[in-house]
Amino acid sequence: MSLLSAIGGGRVWIPEQGAPRPPRRGQPVRPLRVATVLLAAGLLLAAAVTQTRRAAPAVDRQRAALQAQIAARTREVDGLTAARARLQGQLAAAHATAARSGSTQRAAAATNRRLAPITGAQAVRGPGLTVRLDNPPSAKRVARTITDSDVQQVANQLWSAGAEAVAVNGVRLTSRTAIRDAGGALLVDFQPQSPPYLVAAVGAPGRLSAGFAASPLAARLRSAVTVFGIGLSVRTADALLLPASRSLATPAPGSPP
Repeated sequence: MSLLSAIGGGRVWIPEQGAPRPPRRGQPVRPLRVATVLLAAGLLLAAAVTQTRRAAPAVDRQRAALQAQIAARTREVDGLTAARARLQGQLAAAHATAARSGSTQRAAAATNRRLAPITGAQAVRGPGLTVRLDNPPSAKRVARTITDSDVQQVANQLWSAGAEAVAVNGVRLTSRTAIRDAGGALLVDFQPQSPPYLVAAVGAPGRLSAGFAASPLAARLRSAVTVFGIGLSVRTADALLLPASRSLATPAPGSPP
Protein backbone atom coordinates (compact mmCIF):
# COMPACT_ATOMS: atom_id res chain seq x y z
CA MET A 1 0.00 0.00 0.00
CA SER A 2 1.03 3.63 -0.44
CA LEU A 3 2.21 5.69 2.42
CA LEU A 4 1.37 9.30 3.09
CA SER A 5 3.85 11.42 5.05
CA ALA A 6 3.84 15.06 6.01
CA ILE A 7 6.88 17.01 4.94
CA GLY A 8 6.92 20.68 5.67
CA GLY A 9 3.24 20.81 6.36
CA GLY A 10 2.29 18.96 3.13
CA ARG A 11 1.61 15.48 2.14
CA VAL A 12 3.93 13.39 0.11
CA TRP A 13 2.87 10.31 -1.77
CA ILE A 14 5.32 7.56 -1.28
CA PRO A 15 4.38 4.73 -3.52
CA GLU A 16 5.08 1.27 -2.67
CA GLN A 17 7.78 -0.42 -4.48
CA GLY A 18 6.51 -1.62 -7.85
CA ALA A 19 3.25 0.43 -7.75
CA PRO A 20 2.46 2.84 -10.70
CA ARG A 21 2.80 6.51 -10.05
CA PRO A 22 -0.35 8.62 -10.32
CA PRO A 23 -0.59 11.03 -13.30
CA ARG A 24 0.34 14.61 -12.84
CA ARG A 25 -2.44 17.19 -12.75
CA GLY A 26 -2.84 19.02 -16.14
CA GLN A 27 -0.70 16.58 -18.15
CA PRO A 28 -2.46 14.86 -21.20
CA VAL A 29 -3.02 11.15 -21.03
CA ARG A 30 -1.05 9.04 -23.52
CA PRO A 31 0.40 11.83 -25.69
CA LEU A 32 2.30 9.39 -27.87
CA ARG A 33 -0.87 7.66 -29.03
CA VAL A 34 -2.59 10.96 -29.80
CA ALA A 35 0.39 12.16 -31.75
CA THR A 36 0.45 8.93 -33.68
CA VAL A 37 -3.24 9.23 -34.62
CA LEU A 38 -2.81 12.84 -35.68
CA LEU A 39 0.23 11.97 -37.76
CA ALA A 40 -1.59 9.13 -39.45
CA ALA A 41 -4.58 11.35 -40.20
CA GLY A 42 -2.29 13.98 -41.63
CA LEU A 43 -0.57 11.43 -43.82
CA LEU A 44 -3.91 10.08 -45.06
CA LEU A 45 -5.13 13.60 -45.81
CA ALA A 46 -1.94 14.45 -47.64
CA ALA A 47 -2.19 11.23 -49.64
CA ALA A 48 -5.83 11.94 -50.51
CA VAL A 49 -5.00 15.46 -51.62
CA THR A 50 -2.12 14.20 -53.71
CA GLN A 51 -4.25 11.51 -55.31
CA THR A 52 -7.05 13.98 -56.00
CA ARG A 53 -4.59 16.37 -57.64
CA ARG A 54 -3.16 13.56 -59.73
CA ALA A 55 -6.65 12.32 -60.76
CA ALA A 56 -7.95 15.79 -61.65
CA PRO A 57 -6.41 15.92 -65.17
CA ALA A 58 -7.80 12.45 -66.04
CA VAL A 59 -11.26 13.47 -64.86
CA ASP A 60 -11.03 16.65 -66.89
CA ARG A 61 -10.05 14.66 -69.96
CA GLN A 62 -12.94 12.24 -69.46
CA ARG A 63 -15.35 15.12 -68.98
CA ALA A 64 -14.08 16.80 -72.14
CA ALA A 65 -14.39 13.53 -74.08
CA LEU A 66 -17.96 13.04 -72.87
CA GLN A 67 -18.84 16.60 -73.77
CA ALA A 68 -17.38 16.09 -77.25
CA GLN A 69 -19.38 12.89 -77.68
CA ILE A 70 -22.54 14.63 -76.53
CA ALA A 71 -21.93 17.46 -78.99
CA ALA A 72 -21.27 14.97 -81.81
CA ARG A 73 -24.41 12.96 -81.02
CA THR A 74 -26.41 16.16 -80.82
CA ARG A 75 -25.19 17.21 -84.28
CA GLU A 76 -25.97 13.72 -85.60
CA VAL A 77 -29.50 13.83 -84.17
CA ASP A 78 -30.01 17.31 -85.62
CA GLY A 79 -28.86 16.05 -89.02
CA LEU A 80 -31.17 13.03 -88.85
CA THR A 81 -34.07 15.25 -87.80
CA ALA A 82 -33.45 17.55 -90.76
CA ALA A 83 -33.15 14.56 -93.10
CA ARG A 84 -36.42 13.16 -91.77
CA ALA A 85 -38.12 16.50 -92.37
CA ARG A 86 -36.81 16.56 -95.96
CA LEU A 87 -37.94 12.98 -96.58
CA GLN A 88 -41.36 13.74 -95.13
CA GLY A 89 -41.64 16.68 -97.50
CA GLN A 90 -40.58 14.53 -100.44
CA LEU A 91 -43.05 11.83 -99.41
CA ALA A 92 -45.88 14.35 -99.18
CA ALA A 93 -44.96 15.72 -102.60
CA ALA A 94 -44.84 12.19 -104.02
CA HIS A 95 -48.26 11.43 -102.57
CA ALA A 96 -49.65 14.62 -104.07
CA THR A 97 -48.10 13.80 -107.45
CA ALA A 98 -49.43 10.25 -107.29
CA ALA A 99 -52.88 11.54 -106.41
CA ARG A 100 -52.82 13.94 -109.36
CA SER A 101 -51.41 11.24 -111.63
CA GLY A 102 -54.00 8.78 -110.39
CA SER A 103 -56.78 11.27 -111.08
CA THR A 104 -55.38 11.92 -114.55
CA GLN A 105 -55.06 8.20 -115.26
CA ARG A 106 -58.57 7.50 -114.00
CA ALA A 107 -59.93 10.31 -116.16
CA ALA A 108 -57.98 9.00 -119.17
CA ALA A 109 -59.22 5.46 -118.51
CA ALA A 110 -62.80 6.71 -118.28
CA THR A 111 -62.38 8.60 -121.56
CA ASN A 112 -60.89 5.52 -123.21
CA ARG A 113 -63.79 3.39 -122.02
CA ARG A 114 -66.25 5.94 -123.32
CA LEU A 115 -64.54 6.27 -126.70
CA ALA A 116 -63.53 2.63 -127.14
CA PRO A 117 -66.77 1.60 -128.88
CA ILE A 118 -66.53 4.59 -131.21
CA THR A 119 -62.85 4.21 -132.07
CA GLY A 120 -63.14 0.47 -132.67
CA ALA A 121 -61.10 -0.60 -129.65
CA GLN A 122 -64.08 -2.42 -128.18
CA ALA A 123 -66.76 -4.68 -129.61
CA VAL A 124 -70.20 -3.14 -130.14
CA ARG A 125 -73.56 -4.83 -129.93
CA GLY A 126 -76.90 -3.31 -130.92
CA PRO A 127 -79.53 -2.82 -133.61
CA GLY A 128 -78.57 -1.48 -136.99
CA LEU A 129 -78.50 -2.02 -140.74
CA THR A 130 -76.70 -4.39 -143.12
CA VAL A 131 -75.92 -3.79 -146.79
CA ARG A 132 -74.91 -6.86 -148.79
CA LEU A 133 -73.02 -6.41 -152.06
CA ASP A 134 -72.22 -9.24 -154.46
CA ASN A 135 -70.79 -9.67 -157.93
CA PRO A 136 -73.19 -10.30 -160.79
CA PRO A 137 -73.50 -13.76 -162.39
CA SER A 138 -70.38 -14.89 -164.19
CA ALA A 139 -71.77 -13.97 -167.62
CA LYS A 140 -71.98 -10.28 -166.62
CA ARG A 141 -68.85 -9.94 -164.52
CA VAL A 142 -66.82 -8.64 -167.45
CA ALA A 143 -68.84 -5.43 -167.47
CA ARG A 144 -69.30 -4.84 -163.74
CA THR A 145 -68.06 -6.25 -160.44
CA ILE A 146 -68.10 -4.93 -156.91
CA THR A 147 -65.00 -2.82 -156.35
CA ASP A 148 -63.19 -1.43 -153.35
CA SER A 149 -64.74 1.95 -154.18
CA ASP A 150 -68.26 0.48 -153.88
CA VAL A 151 -67.52 -0.90 -150.42
CA GLN A 152 -65.86 2.36 -149.32
CA GLN A 153 -68.81 4.44 -150.46
CA VAL A 154 -71.35 2.20 -148.70
CA ALA A 155 -69.36 2.39 -145.44
CA ASN A 156 -69.01 6.18 -145.71
CA GLN A 157 -72.72 6.57 -146.45
CA LEU A 158 -73.62 4.57 -143.37
CA TRP A 159 -71.31 6.75 -141.28
CA SER A 160 -73.02 9.81 -142.70
CA ALA A 161 -76.43 8.36 -141.87
CA GLY A 162 -75.51 8.09 -138.19
CA ALA A 163 -73.79 4.76 -137.74
CA GLU A 164 -71.99 4.28 -134.44
CA ALA A 165 -69.79 1.46 -135.70
CA VAL A 166 -69.21 -0.21 -139.07
CA ALA A 167 -67.62 -3.51 -140.10
CA VAL A 168 -66.99 -5.21 -143.45
CA ASN A 169 -67.18 -9.00 -143.41
CA GLY A 170 -66.57 -8.85 -139.67
CA VAL A 171 -63.53 -6.55 -139.91
CA ARG A 172 -64.10 -3.46 -137.80
CA LEU A 173 -63.49 -0.15 -139.52
CA THR A 174 -61.56 2.61 -137.72
CA SER A 175 -60.09 5.93 -138.74
CA ARG A 176 -56.96 4.04 -139.80
CA THR A 177 -58.64 1.23 -141.73
CA ALA A 178 -57.95 1.04 -145.44
CA ILE A 179 -60.28 -0.55 -148.00
CA ARG A 180 -58.37 -1.09 -151.20
CA ASP A 181 -57.86 -3.34 -154.19
CA ALA A 182 -54.63 -5.36 -154.45
CA GLY A 183 -54.32 -7.31 -157.71
CA GLY A 184 -58.04 -7.94 -157.97
CA ALA A 185 -58.41 -8.87 -154.28
CA LEU A 186 -60.28 -6.63 -151.87
CA LEU A 187 -58.30 -5.85 -148.71
CA VAL A 188 -59.98 -4.53 -145.57
CA ASP A 189 -57.46 -3.50 -142.93
CA PHE A 190 -54.90 -5.52 -144.95
CA GLN A 191 -57.06 -8.64 -144.67
CA PRO A 192 -58.19 -10.18 -148.00
CA GLN A 193 -61.94 -10.53 -148.44
CA SER A 194 -64.10 -12.39 -150.92
CA PRO A 195 -67.63 -11.53 -152.13
CA PRO A 196 -70.26 -11.21 -151.03
CA TYR A 197 -69.31 -8.19 -148.93
CA LEU A 198 -71.48 -7.56 -145.90
CA VAL A 199 -71.28 -4.01 -144.60
CA ALA A 200 -72.86 -3.91 -141.13
CA ALA A 201 -73.57 -0.74 -139.15
CA VAL A 202 -74.78 -0.38 -135.55
CA GLY A 203 -77.14 2.53 -134.97
CA ALA A 204 -80.78 3.52 -135.13
CA PRO A 205 -82.16 1.18 -137.82
CA GLY A 206 -84.81 3.60 -139.09
CA ARG A 207 -82.39 6.49 -139.39
CA LEU A 208 -79.74 4.39 -141.10
CA SER A 209 -82.24 2.87 -143.54
CA ALA A 210 -83.76 6.23 -144.45
CA GLY A 211 -80.37 7.91 -144.81
CA PHE A 212 -78.97 5.20 -147.02
CA ALA A 213 -82.09 4.83 -149.19
CA ALA A 214 -82.20 8.56 -149.91
CA SER A 215 -78.55 8.81 -150.95
CA PRO A 216 -77.30 9.11 -154.55
CA LEU A 217 -75.12 6.05 -153.85
CA ALA A 218 -78.22 3.88 -153.26
CA ALA A 219 -79.68 5.11 -156.54
CA ARG A 220 -76.50 4.19 -158.45
CA LEU A 221 -76.36 0.77 -156.86
CA ARG A 222 -80.01 0.08 -157.71
CA SER A 223 -79.26 1.08 -161.28
CA ALA A 224 -76.29 -1.33 -161.33
CA VAL A 225 -78.59 -4.06 -160.10
CA THR A 226 -80.88 -3.46 -163.06
CA VAL A 227 -78.18 -3.00 -165.70
CA PHE A 228 -75.36 -5.31 -164.57
CA GLY A 229 -77.09 -7.70 -162.21
CA ILE A 230 -74.99 -6.99 -159.13
CA GLY A 231 -76.34 -8.27 -155.84
CA LEU A 232 -77.74 -5.71 -153.39
CA SER A 233 -79.82 -6.26 -150.27
CA VAL A 234 -80.49 -3.83 -147.44
CA ARG A 235 -81.94 -5.10 -144.15
CA THR A 236 -82.48 -3.76 -140.68
CA ALA A 237 -81.38 -5.87 -137.74
CA ASP A 238 -82.42 -5.97 -134.11
CA ALA A 239 -79.06 -7.22 -132.86
CA LEU A 240 -75.68 -6.94 -134.52
CA LEU A 241 -72.30 -7.74 -132.99
CA LEU A 242 -69.33 -5.92 -134.46
CA PRO A 243 -65.96 -7.13 -133.11
CA ALA A 244 -63.18 -4.83 -131.97
CA SER A 245 -60.44 -3.87 -134.37
CA ARG A 246 -57.52 -6.27 -134.12
CA SER A 247 -55.06 -3.37 -134.04
CA LEU A 248 -56.96 -1.40 -131.36
CA ALA A 249 -58.53 -4.13 -129.25
CA THR A 250 -58.55 -3.35 -125.53
CA PRO A 251 -57.78 -6.35 -123.26
CA ALA A 252 -60.57 -7.32 -120.94
CA PRO A 253 -60.02 -6.45 -117.26
CA GLY A 254 -57.92 -9.10 -115.54
CA SER A 255 -56.69 -10.63 -118.80
CA PRO A 256 -52.92 -11.13 -119.25
CA PRO A 257 -51.15 -8.48 -121.38
